Amino acid sequence: MELVNYARFLFDINEHGFEYAVRHTTELGFRHVEFVDGCISSREKPLFFERPWAKDAPSILAECGLDVPCYSVGATVYSGDREYDEGIFRNMCKQVDFAARLGAPMLHHTLNFGLSLSSGAPTYDELLEGTVDMAVRIADYAREKHGITCIYEPQGMYFNGVAGLGKFFDAVSSRCPNVGICGDVGNGYFVDEDEVSIFERFAPYVKHVHLKDYVISDTPIDGKQGFRSRGGRWIYDVPLGAGVVNFARVFELLKGAGYKGQASLEVLEDGEELLAAAALAQSYIDGVK
Repeated sequence: MELVNYARFLFDINEHGFEYAVRHTTELGFRHVEFVDGCISSREKPLFFERPWAKDAPSILAECGLDVPCYSVGATVYSGDREYDEGIFRNMCKQVDFAARLGAPMLHHTLNFGLSLSSGAPTYDELLEGTVDMAVRIADYAREKHGITCIYEPQGMYFNGVAGLGKFFDAVSSRCPNVGICGDVGNGYFVDEDEVSIFERFAPYVKHVHLKDYVISDTPIDGKQGFRSRGGRWIYDVPLGAGVVNFARVFELLKGAGYKGQASLEVLEDGEELLAAAALAQSYIDGVK
């Protein structure tokens, strides 16, 4: 199992440009990168396939010996507003096309990007059917046009946790042969579930993995910016190994399920700190006997 430059790669693209991000990745010793983009462009932040470097990206990656095991898109794919949803679908198809140009065999996309629920927000059941239908449309396009597999992670307030992701995945996988799970080790905490229960449920379907770590607190921590879970707990990003994630058990479950894919580092550290995170992740991987 090899490691993938993920969050730092995105940071470098946005802050320093694509060619710098590629060069920096190779200097750090990575052989794989994961792109992560959105699905709504703006004048200030066009989508990747709209940027000047997009045309040459496949050749630049190839020249530097980098491949793209997974291409990620953060999006709410179904809102109930037909015009908005059709625009999202068109952009998702363009993202699939760009992922194919980069040689990515998998496209990971979120389902409902919200990390909190406002008053009057729709219920899970109100969103489920429309979200499943849209995910099936995207997966069918990915399979028929490019042979790409679509994968989904536990994420946000709706399609998260054992039940929230499970009900959605059961529905989509019954209609699409080219789908799987992106095993994120931390996102379950947003709905007050831990990574062990999630990987116990989904390990046989995991095709890619995202690595991060969190500290969970019942009260806010002074001076730190955090997120709130569904149950009101505070969630804070911390360096890999400094939080609550049980990496050893995650990789044990993945090995038991025969996982052969890669693991993306969803950490923003750079230089020696990033290399230390990579070494720690590799030690967890190698420690599974």
